[in-house]
Amino acid sequence: MELSYLTSRIRELVMDHGMATAALGPDLAQSLRSIVADMREAMYLGELADLPEVMMEGEAVKLMFLLGPDTWLVVEPIGIKAMTIESWRQSHRIKLLQIAGRG
Repeated sequence: MELSYLTSRIRELVMDHGMATAALGPDLAQSLRSIVADMREAMYLGELADLPEVMMEGEAVKLMFLLGPDTWLVVEPIGIKAMTIESWRQSHRIKLLQIAGRG
């Protein structure tokens, strides 16, 4: 799967495990590393073992992968015209948007 990044900060957290550990703590950093590794090995989003929470935001589909208690990796599937709540599984390109949490 092809990954892109909304910001340089999210790219740094994904690419540099030490930076992710400093920012998120060891458990969340390891969860992030594991989910991103699974994404890189998959051909399509639908191949991932852990299914995300799916939501529509305007015309965009957002996927939320649980990293830990109240913390998610938010991604947007891209590359499919007229992305729908059902078609995200066929996407082979995603944009990592943010790491979100409560509080």
